[in-house]
Amino acid sequence: MVQYGFFHPSSGYWETTGWPSDEYLLDYPSGWRQASPKPGENYHFDPDTYTWSPNLQAISRYEVNIERDRRNFLDIVFQGVNFQADQVSRGRISHVLTSAIAAIMAGAQVGDLSWHGQTDDFTWIAKDNTKVPMDAQTLLSLSQVMAERERRLVVAANSIKAMDPIPTDFKTNERYWP
Repeated sequence: MVQYGFFHPSSGYWETTGWPSDEYLLDYPSGWRQASPKPGENYHFDPDTYTWSPNLQAISRYEVNIERDRRNFLDIVFQGVNFQADQVSRGRISHVLTSAIAAIMAGAQVGDLSWHGQTDDFTWIAKDNTKVPMDAQTLLSLSQVMAERERRLVVAANSIKAMDPIPTDFKTNERYWP
């Protein structure tokens, strides 16, 4: 059997299987028009043009935030060395950063590896588990590089979320990200 579509501004869209009888058509509300049948499940009807359009899956702002955070927690290369930048690693840097800033304010000099007040030289462990000596200023610089990356990702994500619609390739197309 053939499907027929109909539309009325107040009643909306409906379909029949086969053309309705003349008696049945008399019961339709005044002002109805024939429309093409719905081509599939994921389509919406435009009453202004009497056409069907595919529903584009809307991308939520939350999905953009997830991608922003994923990128933010990727490893970071600093002074040619690969460091972990996941949430735990950032927390560890944040804890020791306060001591580094205090040491700089107290006069710790560039190259001073004992700025942390212990008997051993201060080192930070790289992703490959090598110990990288760092003075307070270098640790501060590492933290600033991570903070700047996060700032740039937040700005980029904000720009993506302002797009209407959000591009479906926002995760894979590097042109959207710093």
